[in-house]
Amino acid sequence: MPTNTPVVHESGAMSRASLIRCGGVAGIAGGLPGLLLSPVVTAAGNLKWGSDLAWEGNAPAWLTPFRSLIEPLLALPPEGEVYATYGKLYFFVYLLFLLAAVGLKLSLEGQVGHSGNRGMRLILVGLGLNLLGNVADYWLGYSVLGQPWWGLLFVVGTELGYLIYVIGSIRLGRSAIKDNVFPGWWAWLLMITAVAGLFLPFWGVQHVPSGMVLPMSINWLLTGFLLLSGKQPIRSPAPA
Repeated sequence: MPTNTPVVHESGAMSRASLIRCGGVAGIAGGLPGLLLSPVVTAAGNLKWGSDLAWEGNAPAWLTPFRSLIEPLLALPPEGEVYATYGKLYFFVYLLFLLAAVGLKLSLEGQVGHSGNRGMRLILVGLGLNLLGNVADYWLGYSVLGQPWWGLLFVVGTELGYLIYVIGSIRLGRSAIKDNVFPGWWAWLLMITAVAGLFLPFWGVQHVPSGMVLPMSINWLLTGFLLLSGKQPIRSPAPA
């Protein structure tokens, strides 16, 4: 009946707001573990992949301040499974990033133009491929997949997936600035952290995919707080 229409609209708005807040929780729940796991997985990848290596001369220099915290963690999983064990945890980080991206998409509906919408879709596709790459690399691995599938799925899921994520982040960030629909600092954060992930695996973090996960974690952690704030993060379009 017509008299029920406002109630339906109000219920739909509340459901959408709840989903956006859930996306915020997911961003925080993924960002914090992502920040904490990045140094651990990096150390495991450099010291515990294939053979046990000594810390000195093998661990990236940036891990040294965290050595006393990391080394006990490396001793927890069964021998020979250290790297795979911690690498598998990235699956849940990627999954939470994906859920946070869904919340972000809902908050931006009708607020960004075609380029921004396409950028948002590319972000979702990229994160989905990252999940695939994680399953192939850490859950199945070379022993199950063998070559060429192990290497191919790593390249497609982890590397190509991240490149798609970067392109989507740049498109969405530029659209957010152009349309003036999100705080400027957030748009720059999205773009800078995405681009940083192209370089950190080789200069700085020295591990794939930790060099990508680390800046992504910063972005989705802060995006999560933004979505969870209860305030509309969207600003009114600037006057012409």
